[in-house]
Amino acid sequence: MYTINMASNTGLFIVLIIFCILSIITSTLFTYMCTDGTWDFGNFEGGKCIKWPGGDDDGGSGSGGGGGGGGGSDTSDQIADDDELLGRSDNYSECYDGIAINESKTSFSANDNSAGVRWFWSEADRFSGCQGSITKYRVKISSSLDNHLQQYYYDVLSGFANSFAFKNAPEDWLSGQNIKFKITALTHGDLIVADTVTVELDANESTDDGSLVGVGTPIEFTNMTKVEGGDPPPPPPDPVNCSGGTWTNVGGCMLDGVEVDPDECGEPCIQKKVLGGADFIPASDGGTCITEKYEAVTRKSCEEFELSEQQDCSLGPWTDVILEGGSACNKTCGGGTMEQRRAVLLPTLNGGKACGDTSRTIECNTQDCPVHCVGNWSCGAWSEYTTESSGCGSGSSRQKRKKRDCTYIVTRDANPYGTPCIYANGATKTEDQFVKSLPPRRCGH
Repeated sequence: MYTINMASNTGLFIVLIIFCILSIITSTLFTYMCTDGTWDFGNFEGGKCIKWPGGDDDGGSGSGGGGGGGGGSDTSDQIADDDELLGRSDNYSECYDGIAINESKTSFSANDNSAGVRWFWSEADRFSGCQGSITKYRVKISSSLDNHLQQYYYDVLSGFANSFAFKNAPEDWLSGQNIKFKITALTHGDLIVADTVTVELDANESTDDGSLVGVGTPIEFTNMTKVEGGDPPPPPPDPVNCSGGTWTNVGGCMLDGVEVDPDECGEPCIQKKVLGGADFIPASDGGTCITEKYEAVTRKSCEEFELSEQQDCSLGPWTDVILEGGSACNKTCGGGTMEQRRAVLLPTLNGGKACGDTSRTIECNTQDCPVHCVGNWSCGAWSEYTTESSGCGSGSSRQKRKKRDCTYIVTRDANPYGTPCIYANGATKTEDQFVKSLPPRRCGH
């Protein structure tokens, strides 16, 4: 007969219970560590399983690494793209996904080849202290004109900035293209506070008014720094003048404001002609084209009119040659040139005065180009202090606050045509912020 030993089975049962508890604890820690403390298996990475979440990577603070957020950006690719950066800031684990990419806005204007982007931080409580550690935002831009191979960047020197814009981009670099803005929040030592987010702009669909999205005053495109290693945008095509076509008469042949028959005898009359037809090819890429002219038609001599008299050349007024884009001058400032032409209204006959030049080049827009002031606040470290009201108990209050001193630094002065800085170089201010409330002072102590 088989006898059950209750004491032996009870011990086995306890061992099984302990084994199950240890398995659950091990699985929980494994999940927590291998997802870098996010509990999201989408962040699972074997290299994370050997370190505690939030700790230093193998290379210390300068090693960089993965991470999520930033509107779906791939952090490992972003850090590789920004290889000049030193690594992550101390508060990266709280701030890495703080920039709300889905709320970003863009603008575009073909009038001055300008574009801009505006970004926003999440209003969640855990991001409240992130912007205070940011010294600048590095904004990189690229164009589909060259498949985004060449990038340019500009550092917006403010931890509380939320926009960037540029103007006067190279010809064809912006209009009709897809533009990428890559925005990275950095500390004073170029450590990443929040992951790089990429915002795309379709120059065919974005609003043409930057004030609608609040991108502020754009900088000159030439003030941006070219990122080495990419290919520059291809040069603009050479200008092509118009070709083909047939000159045809428009209206009658005019003499002293009256239409006359060119086949009858009399003085020469003036005939207007225009260029056109099925084989006419218009000018392109800044080329020129004359599509209207006036010609003198010599008529046969009448018996009572001797055509042996001298006739001086008569020229029409100077007219500007309009370039593609609607301007006659090839530059908006800094000294440009423009071409002017005039038509021959009456030719020289029988030794009369000869015609002068029918084309000339003159200067235009000789004023200096504007240079805008560039400056921003540079702040020191925060220092904490405590404030308290008189009294004790519920009638009193105590607060922990922090403050820091800031100096306005001008990195480039404006010229007489540019926009001056809001503050003078060396101007100072003190920033003071509330940290938290403290328990009131107890009475009798």
